[in-house]
Amino acid sequence: MGLEEKAKEILLCRPDPKKISRGAMMTMLQTLLQPAKLFGTRSEKRFTIAAYNHGRRFFKGKRSVFTSLFTPVEIVYAFGLLPFPLEPLGALAASFGIAPQLLGETEKWWLSTDFCSFHRAFLGACNYGLLPQPSFLLATSHACDGTMKSFSHVAHLVSKPLLFIDIPYRSKKAEVKYTASQIRDSVSEIE
Repeated sequence: MGLEEKAKEILLCRPDPKKISRGAMMTMLQTLLQPAKLFGTRSEKRFTIAAYNHGRRFFKGKRSVFTSLFTPVEIVYAFGLLPFPLEPLGALAASFGIAPQLLGETEKWWLSTDFCSFHRAFLGACNYGLLPQPSFLLATSHACDGTMKSFSHVAHLVSKPLLFIDIPYRSKKAEVKYTASQIRDSVSEIE
């Protein structure tokens, strides 16, 4: 059985997060991306290969930062770091067919199935060791009240600090000042 067939079997036929290391996941992804028959157009293939090449930088010595979906990533880029947004991992896990295992992993911790499935998926992926090692975590409260709890748990799992920016619901002058001071504080922490 060739590498391509093994990759397809592991990821598509019998996905088991316990058997997929971070590097193997990226290698298998690259292998799956090679055959032209998987793509409808050349531009689809180019886009997917570009996404793979971007993704593998997280695993090859570049310093990554776990971020939430609405984190101001300009802060991360300003320090020459790579933002690694955790929420989209739920969609990636679903496309690889490993979402049920990742979600099941979090149920072992008595994490409610009512809790955001995107967050449960990245918590499961982190627990299985499928994610790169971040330098730190940077998240905001914007759009999701569960972010603080999820990112605190991930910070504990990877033994890295969490910088959290609380975004107020209103945008009056006092709230803007409050948010700006938290961003300044986060930048000071990173320095």
